[in-house]
Amino acid sequence: MVIRLSEYTVPRTRSTFSYMLEENGRSSSMFLCDLLENSYATGTQKDYTTVNIGKLFLETTTMLRAFEVYCVRQGSASVLLTNLEKEKELLRIFLRVSQMENTLLRRMNLSAFLMVPVQRVTKYPLLLNRLYKVTPYHHKDREALREAQLKIELHLEHINQVRNRLFFRVSLMTSLESSIIEEVPEYSL
Repeated sequence: MVIRLSEYTVPRTRSTFSYMLEENGRSSSMFLCDLLENSYATGTQKDYTTVNIGKLFLETTTMLRAFEVYCVRQGSASVLLTNLEKEKELLRIFLRVSQMENTLLRRMNLSAFLMVPVQRVTKYPLLLNRLYKVTPYHHKDREALREAQLKIELHLEHINQVRNRLFFRVSLMTSLESSIIEEVPEYSL
């Protein structure tokens, strides 16, 4: 099934969703290339018992930039989607039918799919912490696991700060708009 956003959305909406999808795709491609290069360089493409997980996470922390962009914009994308579904009945019907009939969607709605990358990136520190706890003290990957966990936690804190600043600015603008509208007298024609 091909989704044609142009039939259901306005240009500004298409550009918002398109940018998020392109950024996510670009970062995923870079991540995959890095993993493949690392795998072939170390000769571990078939030997999964010697993978240094902490090192892999450390080498791919640049990928977190894509998660930052995505996480910061995810909230506004969800609000935009909700508003569009309210305004455009055809879009709402299309999304509902897609959700129910497309087996790849696992009966999840688009709003839930928009949340998946945010949920995934916040679980990485938990995963790395668990791996750290069960990794023997003498294992060469133990410290890399801890370092990767700390780097990701710092990046998540940064993402949260950026998101909060954006939320504050939007709230402030909304408040200012409301006060301006209240102060402007209505003139009857």
